[in-house]
Amino acid sequence: MLEQIKTQIGSKIEFTFPSGEQTGEHYSAELRFCPNPVCRCGTISMHVLADKSENPETSMQSFEFGVDILEKELDTTGKGSSKYNRNFGKAFVHYLTDDDWMLLADALYSYKRHIIEETPDEELDTQFPADEIEHSGTMVGFNEILPYAEYNVIEIEDREYILDEQYCVKPACNCSEVAVSLLDSSGKPDSSYVSNFPVISLDYKTMKWRIERTGGEDAKLLNRVAKKMNTGEYPLIFERHHARLKSLYRLYKKRHHISTTPVQASRQVGRNDPCPCGSGKKYKRCCLGSSIAT
Repeated sequence: MLEQIKTQIGSKIEFTFPSGEQTGEHYSAELRFCPNPVCRCGTISMHVLADKSENPETSMQSFEFGVDILEKELDTTGKGSSKYNRNFGKAFVHYLTDDDWMLLADALYSYKRHIIEETPDEELDTQFPADEIEHSGTMVGFNEILPYAEYNVIEIEDREYILDEQYCVKPACNCSEVAVSLLDSSGKPDSSYVSNFPVISLDYKTMKWRIERTGGEDAKLLNRVAKKMNTGEYPLIFERHHARLKSLYRLYKKRHHISTTPVQASRQVGRNDPCPCGSGKKYKRCCLGSSIAT
């Protein structure tokens, strides 16, 4: 039904109702997005105007309503929406096809990616599981913290994988590792099935890697994927993403007055023993020689 859509800021669409009471009626709509770069609401506010070109003497009809691209339905959470607007919104949503929903989603994602890149870290209200990070060394996903940031993709042997990147963000840890889940390119990661995918841990500075979980894939193929992730711009991207997450976490801790849990190293902790910070890595690969940051 959607005839045109532009995915830059201030994008507009045009549509014509294919059937029903409004059959053949043509409208244009301005899309308005939530300006919070890390908000996960998935709502697009729409300001719709009737096309007067065929009958310029008629009064200009306008409608205001929201659509939820995550649930693929009319957004009913907004206050002050009249029955007049809701009825039109219901008719609009009724005729949307899967391709139409994809176009709307692309418009939202494009806008969010733009403002994520343009907004300084100090102005991003990101959220972190601080207790788990400080006491268990839990790694966090780049797209978990910045949900609309673009996923990296890798192609090899006619296969395409989305790279779901996980990093340690503890200020006292000086590791340069990323744990990468290889996700099917047919869809973005979902927490209910991410655990079934292959995982490769890679050090973007030393260029070493290890396969943490094959996920049913051939180990030789995974080694070729890991080798490719060590070439081109991938190591630089991983390093940049890691640095940004650590910066965002430091800002989060400062805003919420969270103190750093020190690494309780002692003479009994050997280089090859598990790191006391709880990361699950060997001490020599994690906090050995690091300075405690606050």
